[in-house]
Amino acid sequence: RKPTEILAKLGEKPERGREAPAPVQDPDPDVLDGVTVADLDEAGRKEYNIPEKIKGALVTAVEPDSIAASSGIRPGDVIQEVERRAVSSADQAVKMSEELKREKQVLIRIFSKGGSRFVMLESKP
Repeated sequence: RKPTEILAKLGEKPERGREAPAPVQDPDPDVLDGVTVADLDEAGRKEYNIPEKIKGALVTAVEPDSIAASSGIRPGDVIQEVERRAVSSADQAVKMSEELKREKQVLIRIFSKGGSRFVMLESKP
């Protein structure tokens, strides 16, 4: 008989009549939360048809319920600027995002589908 691997998540069983606590959510979410970026490499350029002259951080994933998703940002887009400051790598985009964590509005420039556009990301009040 072949061994079977089972993955389980361990936790405390709630007492009768008591609900398990709700997950803690960030009371002040970052407008760029939910966006995953990577360095723009040859494979990414080829997959999303991004010209060599375009610099920035490649968006690889966007959570469906995020501010970025509702603003039209999709995987394959390239973040070129954050608050009119050029982005040259994924690390730089993440650092800029952290610096602007408390801002309610963040202006970014995106390369998408052959052209660049500005997008204002606004957190919900």
